[in-house]
Amino acid sequence: MRQSNAYTVVGRNRNGFVVLANDDAFKAVIGYSDEGTFGDNPALGWFLDRINDASLRTASTGSQVIPAGCKSSVEHLVTTKWGQDAPFNSQCPQVNDKNCWVGCVATAMAQIMSVYQYPSRGKGVASYS
Repeated sequence: MRQSNAYTVVGRNRNGFVVLANDDAFKAVIGYSDEGTFGDNPALGWFLDRINDASLRTASTGSQVIPAGCKSSVEHLVTTKWGQDAPFNSQCPQVNDKNCWVGCVATAMAQIMSVYQYPSRGKGVASYS
């Protein structure tokens, strides 16, 4: 469990976690995941630091956390769940008889391209420029 003045993270082993607000300026549930653990996503630590900063700023200025007219939540933009290991790395080079990982950027870009179905057809070129 991770905790600050602004939030508490409650986990369920590898079955997800919930980020609960300790500050009434926020909605009760700041965020959640129904899979994985809190430590699986380093960017979440950065996000929670910003939540803590916003809580301190709100307490000192009395301003709103979410300005009027802004959405407080959005739907997932990318619903695919791709990884960097098998089967996604089957075409990657081998080192010590194991395929290399795909890489974060390549996986993220492929997921975005999948969402937009772009390009509609590949050119069949496998090279770097």
